[in-house]
Amino acid sequence: MANTVNGREVRPVQALVHALEVLEALGEHRELGVSELSREIGLSKTAVYNILGTFESLRFVRRDPSSSRYKLGWRLNELGALVLSGNDLDPVVTRPLLQKLAIETGESVLLSVLDREGVTYIDRVESHRPIRMVAAPGRQSPLHATASGKVLLAYQPAEVIDSVLDGTLTRFTDSTITDPAKLRKQLAEIAANEFASVVRENEPDLSSVAVPIRDYSNEVIAALAIAAPADRLDSDSAREGVLSSLRDTAQEIESHLGVNHS
Repeated sequence: MANTVNGREVRPVQALVHALEVLEALGEHRELGVSELSREIGLSKTAVYNILGTFESLRFVRRDPSSSRYKLGWRLNELGALVLSGNDLDPVVTRPLLQKLAIETGESVLLSVLDREGVTYIDRVESHRPIRMVAAPGRQSPLHATASGKVLLAYQPAEVIDSVLDGTLTRFTDSTITDPAKLRKQLAEIAANEFASVVRENEPDLSSVAVPIRDYSNEVIAALAIAAPADRLDSDSAREGVLSSLRDTAQEIESHLGVNHS
């Protein structure tokens, strides 16, 4: 069955799809044996064993000799570092700014990019508070139900927005907006006001505020967000309180990307 990627029809290589399903299952469960992986992804034990053997020889997975269970390998970490180093959002520059923002607001800070029809978090600094939002780098979230996602979607061409709004808009909580007309109106307001706030839309106990990050060509390439337990960001005044800090940090990051704010 062919898929459409960026307007092009692509026929997936099934063997590669199965191999990547093995990696994704290990990423989700941390550690699995051959039989567990076989049940998890619906492949024969022989196929799973051969995939794992190939990945182990290439350092994409590692096997615990005492338990014969498998974990993700360090080669993936090396490739992830290459992805980040090839990105304009160099963590050497952005990480100290994210840390400073987390200390200033007392909340978790998320840096994310648009990744096809989702938002992918490429870095985060967690709040020091015992109750806080946690999001691992690489995690993907929906565009229509997160502040970061809405900010990134708001500045996309009309055809991209249409594609998302015409697709499946999953309701995650009672607060999730799934009406395309309401979302379209909200996205226009976000683009005009240059920030998005979401209250209990993706998770019932979580709220967030996000602002865009632009590069030297004025293109929005990322979103910077504060995420916290909903009771700490439920009020307009609480969200406005972190918005100023978010905008200041976004401008600092943009300065490193060649944006002139003078």
